[in-house]
Amino acid sequence: MRKLARSLQVKTGVRVEATYDQYSSHKTVGWYLTWCDGPTIETMRRRATASSRGLAEVDTAQLRFRRESTDAAEVAAFLAFVLPHPAMLKEPPLDALMSHSTTDFPGKIDQSVWDMARFALTRPELADTYDKGRKAIDYIVKVGLNGLRLDMWLTGASRQADCQPAPPAVETDAVSGKVRRDLERMIDTVQAELVGGSTHRDDPRVQLLVAETSRRLLLEIVDQHQRRTAAHALVDGAGLSSLSTMIGLAPRTLGMRWGKDLDADLAPLAWLRDNAAAWASACAAAGSVLRGSRGFYPDQETRQDLWTLSDADATRGWRTLVQTPEAARRVLAVTRNRQPTGTEEALRSLGAQLQAHDQAAPPDRRERALRRTPSIPDAPPAEPSGPARALNDGWG
Repeated sequence: MRKLARSLQVKTGVRVEATYDQYSSHKTVGWYLTWCDGPTIETMRRRATASSRGLAEVDTAQLRFRRESTDAAEVAAFLAFVLPHPAMLKEPPLDALMSHSTTDFPGKIDQSVWDMARFALTRPELADTYDKGRKAIDYIVKVGLNGLRLDMWLTGASRQADCQPAPPAVETDAVSGKVRRDLERMIDTVQAELVGGSTHRDDPRVQLLVAETSRRLLLEIVDQHQRRTAAHALVDGAGLSSLSTMIGLAPRTLGMRWGKDLDADLAPLAWLRDNAAAWASACAAAGSVLRGSRGFYPDQETRQDLWTLSDADATRGWRTLVQTPEAARRVLAVTRNRQPTGTEEALRSLGAQLQAHDQAAPPDRRERALRRTPSIPDAPPAEPSGPARALNDGWG
């Protein structure tokens, strides 16, 4: 039997052991072939049958097979199963979760898949856990394939300051059918507004022209979102050229794309960063005094804004205050003609601070260079939004 094990070890490339189990710890007493990962049980059984020919002392009909597994192989098999069909990751079928049992190793699993599997197993939250393979699969299901690739990318970027890794391809297959349908309905709504009441709204030429306008509008919205995100990083000390190269563009691409438009975003953000404590104090004071004011009955939107102001806290970082200027602007507009008694000083202070915010000049190159950092600070964790919590703020 051990001769058979040695033969299989040569043919499969994995260590195969033959042991005789005569104890009650297993259901069947007899010879066992044991190995880790490698071929599946079915594959090993076929190879054992073929290799046993000519070995009179071997009875493969009575032979038992015991296949063990490593965490890395379990995760790699799962990834190899779901990568061709990213949508199934939202609710992985049992076949995906049990894919190790049907996967031959080393097989044809790409090195990139092994890299992803090993990265998932190195997550800090798995440091002292049992069944790391299953926990790593749970992590992959939670963050998705794009999330896994992005986590790998930024982890590599933080470790290689001199040689930044190329950004991963963000797969659109991860977008669910529901989100796609919602987006299509939104585009239909935009195009209907653009067409207006034209009697030729169903003419293909009109539809194509309006679709082209919709394309420009969507690109403009995405560009604004991207510019605001870059502005946050620049205020924290990142360089625009390094941001551009990190996402796979030429060093000057983002700067040429936005030009002076970026200054309009940088100015209020830089002021907010430099005056976070005073601004948060003014916001919290105004929000609290208005919430406690008798005879002041705000609508739902104003209640949400007051919660945003009351919750302002500079110790959580200046980025958590980004929504407060617009909330303050709306609250000041609501109270402009009729200020509740006892709120005058708080509202005056808030108005003065907001005026300084609006008139702030963007940081010059020297100041931005002095704040330059080798890495981009992480964004603060998401806070519970106003509407969900404002329902319990004392107005019933």
